[in-house]
Parts: sequence; structure tokens; C-alpha cells
Amino acid sequence: MNLLESVFPSVDRWESALERVQARASALSEQFADGITSTSEVLLEGLMHVEQILIEVEAVFVYGQLGFDLDLDSEGALQRFAQAEDNSLFVQEQIEFLLTELSTFDLNLFDEFAEKESELQRYRPFLVRVQQEMNAAGEPSTQAAVSALDVVGQQFEEAARTLLFRETSFAPVQDADGNEISVTHGNYRSLLGNPDREFRTRVATSYQNGLKQHLHTWAVLYNGYITKEQQTAALRNLSSSLEAAMHRDLVDVAVYDRLVQAARAQLHHFHATLEIRQEAAGTDTLGFQDLFVPLANDVERTYSWEEAGRVLKEAMQPFGAEYVGLLEEALAFVIPNAPEPTEYTTNCYGRHPVVLMTYRNSVHSLLTLAHELGHAVHMRLANRTQPYFSAEAPVLPSEVAALTQEWAVLFHLIETARTDGERASLKALALEKFQAAFFRQSMLAEFERRTHELAAEGMVLSAEVLCDEYAELLHTYYGPTFSAEEAAQDFVRVTHLFNSFYLYTYPIACCAAVTLAQSIAKGGGESFIRMLSAGSSQAPADLLQIVGVDITQDALYDEALEIFKSLF
Repeated sequence: MNLLESVFPSVDRWESALERVQARASALSEQFADGITSTSEVLLEGLMHVEQILIEVEAVFVYGQLGFDLDLDSEGALQRFAQAEDNSLFVQEQIEFLLTELSTFDLNLFDEFAEKESELQRYRPFLVRVQQEMNAAGEPSTQAAVSALDVVGQQFEEAARTLLFRETSFAPVQDADGNEISVTHGNYRSLLGNPDREFRTRVATSYQNGLKQHLHTWAVLYNGYITKEQQTAALRNLSSSLEAAMHRDLVDVAVYDRLVQAARAQLHHFHATLEIRQEAAGTDTLGFQDLFVPLANDVERTYSWEEAGRVLKEAMQPFGAEYVGLLEEALAFVIPNAPEPTEYTTNCYGRHPVVLMTYRNSVHSLLTLAHELGHAVHMRLANRTQPYFSAEAPVLPSEVAALTQEWAVLFHLIETARTDGERASLKALALEKFQAAFFRQSMLAEFERRTHELAAEGMVLSAEVLCDEYAELLHTYYGPTFSAEEAAQDFVRVTHLFNSFYLYTYPIACCAAVTLAQSIAKGGGESFIRMLSAGSSQAPADLLQIVGVDITQDALYDEALEIFKSLF
């Protein structure tokens, strides 16, 4: 089954949808020349038109993006992706006048209209969101500028990804037997798990030198992206790009601060595991080449595609029959052979989510699959339960959904391990995953905030400045014996830095997920499904309260760190 065809059955059908949506969007100005809020009937008609147009815009975009990612060398796929991006901007411009009118519409009058036209009630969350966003954005000219800047931001991200995945190369290395081994984005982590430290050092040097190739160009792109984010914040009358991002996510800035404080307060636990690594390496210093060696003897076990499906369904049994059924359905919509190291799940209302990844029969691939299918099940539940404007979940609950499934699978593997050695290996993997998701991602969140602050102070973020800032944080998080300067450019591989202030969600979601995965194993899957089904019908903090997670309290981190310590 060609899963691209689950979005549109052919390029011709996609082109027809593109033409149709542009024609419908273009007709809005004449169709609603007298406004959209004059009567309840006109308001309902207008909102239904906008909803249908945006649903189709989403499908057009997903087809363009997925088609390009499946065939990176196809000029046709590249052009369709570009057309899809342009179409999204065009439609946004065409509906701007309606959104402007809605931004000042009296909510009390809307409620009166909804008493006459009951279908209007499902659009109330959308109206509230429009008023919040557009009142922050200001005049229509300002709103248009913000939309244009958002498109510019996508170009910065695409350029950075192109540099990393298509322009960056790594020198081959020799193994102990003199064989030449290629180093790639896809295999460097497994190569760095080799017990031979000299070999690992050659791999690490090759990889980090590769990241230096376009470091100055990357710094220029990052400067441009941050400038764009600062201009967007200023246009919206917000004090900083961080405040703008947290406003976007409907999360208080204090949550970001609490995360960083919690991570720093618990660094001694992280340093204890790093000391174990250093002792195993038998050196006075710890390097990048030592960070991926298993803390316990690695017990190699492969998981075929069929076995992966079985393990996933077994692991998720405590979440209930409904959840497992949706998981089984989602497995049929996975593309496991992505042409580049990438993984994501499409979200297209009215169509099944499609997972794109590279499956390698390893436990790491199994957990990546679990993560992405967690997103897919979440989207499926929200899309079938919520109307379009309340379906797409905020970023934090979205990551909690995916990570909870990932951790539930990992805990299941630990519990059902066939030997003590396999169990020790899996517990070490869990320890490493928590370190990466909580401590490293918290460090990256600090790096992102610091770079945005420096740019706001007028500093040019040169390659040297960025490397110095990153090295300083590496010393703090990984300890004074870590060879930070050797990995000072490692931030180049973090493409999420071009998705403003997204990184903070991973450590918060990780802490929520490890506690949820263990508690749901004892019962409570119903509340988890309720949260997933709620989409964006509530604020993120309120959604997480459904499953007993409070992101405003230190208890979230305390409970997760207790589980982390139990893995030692």
C-alpha cells in the first residue's frame, strides 16, 4: 500500500485539491463582502467554509511534505512541496479579513447566536483562540507581517536541515582490523557503542569534524532565525521570543524556569552515572566518544517488524482494548524505510496519520516506533472526537502521549526480559534515555534561551560565540572532567533549534511519561484516553491534570527522579 495515496490517490487528485482550495479561498472576499457576523446563519456558513478550506489546506500540505521526504531527489516532489507551502500562505492571506472581523466579535453575542444555531457551539474554542492570537498580533497589516515571517522561519529550518542531512559528510574510519567504516547520521550512535575506545575516538572525531564543515553558515542561519523570532514577538507586543513561544503553547514562562532549576538541582545524580562511564573508560577525562557506550554489557536482541508489532500490543494492554485496537490500526500506516534519518507523524484531519521513519530491527528503532505511534493514536483519538478547530493537541500533551507509550514499552521489555543480562542492559538503556531526555534536553533548553537572550542584547551569534556558550553548558551539565571543547559544535545536529522553544517540552514530557507509564500499568488507562481524546479543547496544564500531572509543581520532577534513581 502506497501510504502517500492515503492522503490523495494521485498527483492529479492533489493538483485538483490545490486548485479547488485556492478557488474557494479566493471567493471568500466576494461571498462574505458584507461580513461574517451579521446573523447566526451567515456566521455558521462562514465558519463552515473556513473550516472546510483549512482541512483541505492541511491535506495539500501533508501530501507535499510527505512526498518530498519520500523522494528527496525528485524535482517534481520538491516543486509540489514548495507549492503546498505557498498555498498555505495564500489561504492565510485570503481568510485574514474574516479572522479580523471575528477578533472583535462579542462572545456574548456569539453565545446568543449559538442558541439559534446549535452547531455554532463547536466553533467557540476557535473563536476564543482567534481573539487571543489576533488581539496580541495587532492590526491586520501586523498580522500579515507575522504570517510572512512564519514562512521565512520555515526556510531557515529547511536550509539548516539541508546543510545537516545533505551537505555534511563524514570521513570514513578504520576499525581494529583495518576495515574502512563509513560514518553517517544513521550509524554514528551505534559505532560509538563499540567497546574499543580508540575506534570510538576516531568515529567521534570524524563526526564532530563533519559538523564543523558548515558551522559558520549554520550560525548565519541561526542568527537570521532568531532575528525573525524577535521581530515576530515585537509585532505581537510581547517582550521576548521566549514569551511569544510560551504564549503560543499556552504555558506560563515560570514552567520553563522551574524545569531548568529542577534539572540543575538534580545534576549530582547525572554526574554519578558519568563517573561510572569515566571509570569504565579508564581515563582522567570523559569525551563525546564515551557517552554512548552501554552502561551494562549490551545484550544484542533484534526485533523484526512483526515482532515489534507484537511487543507493542502486549506492552499497551494495560491501556485498554480501545487503545490497543487503535495502535494495531496505526501500525498499518507506517512507512519504515525513510530515505534519510528522520521520523515524524503527519497530522491530517479526516485522514489517518502516517508515520515516516527508518526501522532497523533494533530496540532503539522499536522505541522510536512506539513514540511515533503514540502520536498517531493521539491524533486519531482527538480527530475522531473533536471538531477540527479543537483537534490538534498542544505540544506538551502531544509529547506526553508519545513518550508515555515509548516508556511503557521500555518498562515492558525490562519486565519481560529473558535473562538477567538482558534486563540489566535494558535498565541501562532506560537510564541513558532518561538522561538524554531530561538532562541533555534541559541543557539544550538553557542553550536556546541563552542564545535568544544574547541576540536580544545585540550580540552577533558567531560560530565562536555559539561554541563557547555550548561548551560552558557542557561543563556544567556533564561535569568539569568532560572534554567540552571537542563537542562544542554538537548543537548543529539539533534541528529543533529552528522550531522556537520546542525543546523544553521533551524533559517535562519525559518526567510526566515515566510516572504515567508506571502508574497506568497498575490501572488508569481510561483517564489517559480521555486526555488524548480532548485534543486542544482545554489548556495544556488542564489537559495534563486529567491524568494527574501538574506541570507547575516540583513533585513532577521529584517522582520522575525517584524512578531514574531506581534504575541504577
